[in-house]
Amino acid sequence: MFGVEWLKGPSSVAKETSVLNDLQAVIESCKSKAPDMKRQHPGNEPDSVRILDAFGKEAARFGV
Repeated sequence: MFGVEWLKGPSSVAKETSVLNDLQAVIESCKSKAPDMKRQHPGNEPDSVRILDAFGKEAARFGV
């Protein structure tokens, strides 16, 4: 399980939990969801994603 935090700069726009167990699958899922997240947050569109592992450590961060 991974935590997903959608960011605009250093600020959090949205948080969610992914039940996927594979980091690469979570990354691909986030990339496919990025256009929807941008539409859902007009004026505060996320520009990056931070993925946290089950221990709260950053597992990945990438721009969207």
